[in-house]
Amino acid sequence: MYSGPMFFGTPRQGNLTTGTFLFDTTTSMTSVTNNSCSTCPSQYYNSSTSSSVVQNNSTLYANTTQNTLMNGEVTVNGSVYNEVACINDTDAWSCTDKSFPIFVIDSMTEETNKKLSNIDGVLGFGPPTGNKTHAGNNDTSYILSLFNERKIADPILAINMNYNDLSTSYVVIGSRPFANSGK
Repeated sequence: MYSGPMFFGTPRQGNLTTGTFLFDTTTSMTSVTNNSCSTCPSQYYNSSTSSSVVQNNSTLYANTTQNTLMNGEVTVNGSVYNEVACINDTDAWSCTDKSFPIFVIDSMTEETNKKLSNIDGVLGFGPPTGNKTHAGNNDTSYILSLFNERKIADPILAINMNYNDLSTSYVVIGSRPFANSGK
């Protein structure tokens, strides 16, 4: 499992040392636990303290109240919001604009809670699915969002895992390294 921190909203919410988001290449949707989710392993994100959050009313996500994560292994309940999302709290290039759709988890089953133990959410590194295009405004792909916003030169994700020393593992997004994110 490859994981790292995530930051959301304005001002940024997150924790560089304890924030744990699974980097999932099987989904393009980014999900985060809601601060009011009593059935979640963590309460990470509080939409009421962000000035950049907007309820997503797109027909693409109409009636989206469930999301599957981890290659379909778990199902969670919640809503889709548009928000700023970053993998680094100090580098502006790593932040999407405020129209990036995130799935905010409001509840999950006890079985799902056990599978997501110590995970605050999922960063969807997978390609977009359905009728979304590289230029579409409703892309859920973090990589394509950064590319479309001209924050990275290429829509490329590379993960280098050093099994002997995880501290030397790294992720490259576009042409920008995001070092020491392996846990």
